[in-house]
This record gives sequence, structure tokens and C-alpha cells, in this order.
Amino acid sequence: MTPFRKKFADGKITPEELHAQLAFPKGAKCTGCGRPPMTCARVYYPLDEVIKAKGALIGDILMDARLSAEFYKTLVQLKSGPHMHVSTVYACKSCKPDLVRQAARGPSWAFVDFDDGPGPDKFVSGATSANVILA
Repeated sequence: MTPFRKKFADGKITPEELHAQLAFPKGAKCTGCGRPPMTCARVYYPLDEVIKAKGALIGDILMDARLSAEFYKTLVQLKSGPHMHVSTVYACKSCKPDLVRQAARGPSWAFVDFDDGPGPDKFVSGATSANVILA
């Protein structure tokens, strides 16, 4: 057991495990193997690209009051403009490299937000940038 783990929650849980418990919905499972997830990828498409590809469908959705309310829930304002939330994928620690590779194969204009949490509890010894004073 690392010294960091002893300090955090009396060694009962790691920061990664706590993040996995609190950040993801109760029924979330890894898409690849079905185990509990440790990371999440949310995919967003720019609204103008969605309208270019499926303009008639978006028009039909906006004409229906019930569907338009659901459609507006998927919209998110990012720095580059309005985006539509397309999908959410969960992955365990062993399936995360596959998730990253698949996300890289998507369209170049898609925005993928990875929610990895705090990272593993690694013991650091020796000089680091935080404790080195340069003269």
C-alpha cells in the first residue's frame, strides 16, 4: 500500500474508486466488458454540422413540442459555439485504451470530453517540478 493511499480515507478507498462511485450513474457499465467504469467519454457534435447532415430531421423534431424539449436538453454551449450531445460511453481501466483509439477515429470536428477522474495514486520520490527551486 502506498503512503498516499494510507492518507486518503484511512486507506479504505483510492481517489479513482471514489470518483467512479460518485461521477457515474448507478447502472453504468463498461461498454467493452461490463465491469464498473473508471472513465467516461462524452461526444458532442457542432450544431451547424448536425443541421447540415440532418436538417430535415431537425426541422421535424422542432415542430413536435415533446421532441423539441428533449432536443434542447442535448444542446451545450462550448467556446466554439453550440454543440449537440450525441453519446456517452463508459470504460473500465483495461478498456480505456480502446475507447481512446475509437474516439480518435471519429470526425475531426467532433468534440470528445474524457472524464478520467484524479488518476492513479502513484508514489513520487525525488525531485519534481513542485519542490525544486532553480537558482
